[in-house]
Amino acid sequence: MKDEYLISYDIFCSRKRFNLENWISANKEKSYQEFYQMLVSLKIYPPSEDFFISIKDKVESLENIKKKDDKKTVSKKNKPRKKKDEKNSI
Repeated sequence: MKDEYLISYDIFCSRKRFNLENWISANKEKSYQEFYQMLVSLKIYPPSEDFFISIKDKVESLENIKKKDDKKTVSKKNKPRKKKDEKNSI
């Protein structure tokens, strides 16, 4: 298919509210080639492979940070709160 007939990736993202970070986090096993084929089949001009790799690295680093934070929060336990006494109970 000729590249002339493909829609710009930026226009596609703004119109359809497509977010590559969300797509990568939902489809972790997908490669750039599969992403490229998907966009071409939708008649969209795909971004460069470098852009895809940079976003994929960003998503993976964010997931690693979340995993570390989850491990820290699991170890903390909340203390039970004391109930406040009623005012001047006579």
